[in-house]
Formats: sequence, structure tokens, C-alpha cells
Amino acid sequence: MADSKDTIYIDIDDEITSIIDKMRSSDKKIVALVLPKRATVLQSIVNMKLLKKTAEKADKNVVLITSEEGLLPLAGAVGVHVASTLQSKPEIPPPPDTLPVGEKPIHEEVPEDPNHKVGKAEAAAAVAGAAALKAQAKDHPKEETVELDDSEKSAGKKPASKSKDKKTKVPNFDKFRKRLVIGALAAVAFIVLWILAFGTLQKATIIIKTDTTNQDINPDITVDTDAKSVSVGSGIVPGHVKEIKHSDSQSAPATGEKNKGSKATGQLTATNCNSLSHPTVLAGSKFTSDGGKVFTNNSSFTPSTALVNGSICYTATFGVTAVEGGASYNLPSSTSYTSSSLKDYDISGKTSGGTDQIVKVVSQADIDSAKQKTTSDKDEAKADLKKALEEDGLYAITDSFNGGKATVSSSPQVGQEADSVNVTSTITYTMLGVKEESLEKIIDNSVKGEIDTKTQSVQDYGLDNANFTVNDKNGNQTRMSMQTTIAIGPKLNVDEVKQQVAGKEKGTIQDEIGNVEGVKEVIVDFSPFWVHKAPKNPAKINVVIESANESGTP
Repeated sequence: MADSKDTIYIDIDDEITSIIDKMRSSDKKIVALVLPKRATVLQSIVNMKLLKKTAEKADKNVVLITSEEGLLPLAGAVGVHVASTLQSKPEIPPPPDTLPVGEKPIHEEVPEDPNHKVGKAEAAAAVAGAAALKAQAKDHPKEETVELDDSEKSAGKKPASKSKDKKTKVPNFDKFRKRLVIGALAAVAFIVLWILAFGTLQKATIIIKTDTTNQDINPDITVDTDAKSVSVGSGIVPGHVKEIKHSDSQSAPATGEKNKGSKATGQLTATNCNSLSHPTVLAGSKFTSDGGKVFTNNSSFTPSTALVNGSICYTATFGVTAVEGGASYNLPSSTSYTSSSLKDYDISGKTSGGTDQIVKVVSQADIDSAKQKTTSDKDEAKADLKKALEEDGLYAITDSFNGGKATVSSSPQVGQEADSVNVTSTITYTMLGVKEESLEKIIDNSVKGEIDTKTQSVQDYGLDNANFTVNDKNGNQTRMSMQTTIAIGPKLNVDEVKQQVAGKEKGTIQDEIGNVEGVKEVIVDFSPFWVHKAPKNPAKINVVIESANESGTP
């Protein structure tokens, strides 16, 4: 006997229409729908009714294979059989005491088919399903079976009450796992907070106020952009040049004019009876009228001899064209011309055919007018260069700020037809930068003969208020003078102080550092507030040395 049962596995993202299609496509009488965990599609009583009704129309018995507690009341309300496994006995779960708000009672009609009514049809389907399942189980005792209980063959009959036999209580492993994860996270959080509180966040600031004296110095330095290291003896400091371009564009109306009309043409005659000069005149040579109108000859020619008024002369007749259009180039035959190509010749002739068509073109005056409107903010350029050098870790020598000659470009160019012209002016600004430690080496060298280097040192190099005067520039070298006020106090090495105070308490630090000659006061600050010792890591200790004198360098 052929198997009359079909097992269909439902995906968690299947819609009710997909489930119905899968059930309809089965050629078996009994269809077991194996639902995934947390399936939500059948947690709606409307979807459950649609499944039940479609199964009845297709003459199929549907059994839901699921252990989801939330589906059981809905299946019971509709009359759909449910089994926990494929080998378990299916039954119709008890219906809920009350339906969800907004749901219709089970005896109401499903909206999709107003002619269908529950009752006898459901009971008949349930009985038929039970009989088919029993027959299958009898014929195939060794295969997976879904059996219907004889006591629940009628879909209209109230399902039998559940067995009251005691069952072994299964531990809720999900709840246990959740508690375990929460506990582990709490432990990790505690460890992280402990490390932050007593490790990462632990910091110390040691402020050492010393008795200092001020001294003005004026060393000469040479900033060399090609140098690789400091030369203390010659005062050479490696430098870096930074440049920035500032551009501004302005426009001006075009005021020039150009005549685009037809160019006049004509015939000129040149005669020379006073000399033997008869040079060859190349095409394009200029012939200027007594009124200043310029023409050029169309082709090359050489004057030939001819008898004029009884005299042998050199003469030539040739065609010319005006250099530009315009009716003003239409000249009478009495007009005289001069040419550097025929200096000893009398030249005259008539031209005609020139017409006027005046258009606006860009003139040099228009470009100059737009250029005067352009601006360049030197203060902004200086601030930008200083910031760029500092971002590179360099000390910006603002007194070396320099701006080159403006580069001007225009569009359109002079003589081109346009209503306006746009002019862009670009200026390149430069500034020198050096490393602070390079300047400090120069300063240390300039005062080493004036202080006791064993017990004294420069504590403030005064670079924040230093002034530089550029003397001259030669290639990559810029010679300048530096003026600054330094503060000289007891010799203290910041790195050595950090090593000395690491891991020690506040009182110990104040006693040890305070006993150094020239130290007036030691201020110790730990953070966070519960920390009572300096960090063992010197990198987390900040040492500040400043003057305790009112006249000290700020």
C-alpha cells in the first residue's frame, strides 16, 4: 500500500500563502507540517483558520508538528491536530478560554470564503483524517506515523483532557544559559573597571616651582633647508619651508571694441623716379595710409622699369587688404601710403568694400580693472602656514613669512570677443619651521659660559615670546637674529624626575624633590581621586617645572 502521509518542513520565514501552497502541492491524504522553533506565521488565528479551511477544501488532514506552547490554544480553537514529534500521537489541543482582542469566534466565517461554515465539514474532515492516519499506521507499523486518537475523531467534539500522570520536569537550560552569560559579562566588566581605575586611568602631575633668574640673549642662527643636523658652533639649524597659495577671482565688464565687418581691398601703385632702388616686396608687408589705416600686400612683387612723363622710373601695381574690417578703410585714390619696404616710392591707390560690425572684446584695461579688485588676506595666510608647521611638529618662525609676486591669469584673453573678463590672482606665501630642540641647543650653547652647568640649567627657553629678524637669504640658507628671554634655575632633568617619583606616595615625592637646592615648592596631584601613589609607569607622570618668582618668565 502506498504511503498516504507526507511530511513537509516549514522554513521560519515562510508566509501563510507559501505554507498553503506546499500543502496543496502534496499528493498525500495526510500532511504533517513540521514547524521550526519560534515560528510566528501560525500565531495568528486568521492564518490558522485559512490553513484549516484550505485543507478541508483540498480533502487533506493537516497535523502540526510543534512544541510551541503559543500555537496550541489557536490550533485548539480552530480544530487542527497537533503532535510534538512525528512519532507522537496527534490531538486537538484545548481551545483558549478567551480569544485575542479583535479575533472572531471559531464559529464565524473566514472572510476569504463567506459561504463556508464550520461544524459538520470540520467534523467530517477530522474523522476522515483519523481513519486515514490509522490505516497508514496499520499498514506501515515500522515507518514514521502520525496517528489520530479515536476519542478525538470529531472536530466539533471537545478534546479529551490531558493525562494527569506526573512527568519529569525538564530544566530550563535557556534561562540557565542566560544567567551564566550575564554573570560572565558582569565579571569581565568588573575586571575592565578595575584595570581602568588602578591602571589605565591612573595619572600624576608633579609641578616643581623653582627660584629662577631671567636673562636676555640674542644669538645669530642660520636656517638651512638642506641641513640634516644642528651645528652648534656655526649656529646652523635644519629648517623646513612650507608654502601655501591664496587665490582670488574677480570679474569686470569688457569695454574694448572690435570691428568684425568685411575688410576693404584695393589696388595701390608705387613709383620711384629718383633712385635705382627696386627691392622685392614680400607678401604681407605693411602699407600705412596718411590717415593711419594699415593694409598688407596680397602677394610678393618687384618693381619694374617704366617710362613716366618722359623719365625712366621703377613702378609696380599690387593688390592690398585691410588688416581689419570696417568702412573706415574705404579710401579714395588720392590717398597716400608709406611702407618700410619701399622707402623711396610714391604710393597711392583706392580701397573699398569695407563694412562695419562692432563687437565687444577684452582689453588690457579691463584685465587691469579686475586685477585691482582682487584681494589676498596675508594674516589668514600667515595663520594657515603657522598651523600647518605646528601640525608637522615644528616651531613656526612667523617672522620669516614672505609673499611672492602675484600670478595673474584672465579668461578670455585680450582681444577676444566677450561681454566680461574674469581675472584670477594667485600669490604663493612661505614660512620657515624648525624643531624646538634645535633652537634649545643653540640657546644652551650661547649661555654655557655664563652659568654653572653642573647645578644650573635653562628651565624656560622663552620661545613663546621670541622674535626673529631676517638678515639675508642666500639659496637654501636664511640668516637671522633671535631675541628671547630665558629663565635659569636649578638643574632638573624631567625624565630623571619621572623615574625618581614613580610608585611613590605624595609626601615622599615632596620631600625628595623639595630638598633639591633652588626648589621652592612641589605640588603633587594624583588622578582619579582615590589614587594615593604615583603610577609605576613614568609615561603616566607629567612633570612641570616653572618659576616661583613673580618676575619669572610666564
